[in-house]
Amino acid sequence: AEPRLPLVLGHEIVGTVTAVGPEVEGLAEGDRIGVPWLGFTCGACRRCRAG
Repeated sequence: AEPRLPLVLGHEIVGTVTAVGPEVEGLAEGDRIGVPWLGFTCGACRRCRAG
């Protein structure tokens, strides 16, 4: 089923690259990618203060 938008992502994100710009290096369409666990936040910026 399609997710309901807007979708708030969790703390560990994985996906597949669907497009890259002309100056992107090290990634290609179809690559599997991930964002690791966020182990540090500044605690001071607007986004951190908003939770």
